[in-house]
Amino acid sequence: MDFLFNSNVGIILVVVAAIFGYWLLTKVISKIYNWIKWQRMNPTERKYEKIRQQRKRNHNASSKKSNDSFPYIP
Repeated sequence: MDFLFNSNVGIILVVVAAIFGYWLLTKVISKIYNWIKWQRMNPTERKYEKIRQQRKRNHNASSKKSNDSFPYIP
């Protein structure tokens, strides 16, 4: 374990592992939070939330398509 803290590569590895662990933890907490929020909604709210998410996805997809219409000229 000493070699991790005695070399630059080891320190970089520890930092990257810590950042990845923190990122993974936030993703898991976010998924759990959204699942709990979804469970607490009544069926009408769920329906409108689903529609809202679909509209958001469609909007994002359409904005990406419009950017693809411009040709790349080096």
